[in-house]
Amino acid sequence: MRPAPPLAVRCSSSVAWRLACATVGALAGVSLAAWVAGHLDGAPFRQVALLVAPVAGVALGVLAAGSSAQVHVEWDGERWVVDGVVGRLQVMLDLDRWLLLLRHRPLAPCSRARWVALSFVRRSEEHRALRAALYSSQPEANLEPPHVRAPDRAAD
Repeated sequence: MRPAPPLAVRCSSSVAWRLACATVGALAGVSLAAWVAGHLDGAPFRQVALLVAPVAGVALGVLAAGSSAQVHVEWDGERWVVDGVVGRLQVMLDLDRWLLLLRHRPLAPCSRARWVALSFVRRSEEHRALRAALYSSQPEANLEPPHVRAPDRAAD
């Protein structure tokens, strides 16, 4: 099977993705606040926990969702490049026109993995091309043939 042809796609995360991340963060904050409030005796501490934890959860959810800035995803036939950083790209969640991708941490120092949430218009050419590249076979690296060493001879 041949690898997919090169492509370059510019897309951005959807409002639904950012809203979903904020909602999950809020739910996590509410559950944490309920747990803390159940273990605190003082009423003022309970009120502070019930106010601060959900707000902090929403803030962390929005932070995890990332910005709404456009993401540039490239496939050159051999490697993936996301916003200028080379890394292995893996499909984590595929909901037809919504994709959640993980760019694994590149080998460069001080680099980190990155979640990329993408949404497309149904049946767009970019959507088809990106899905074809994501699910196509990766090209095999041109590795040198293994060096076979002759067995050691016992001294006669």
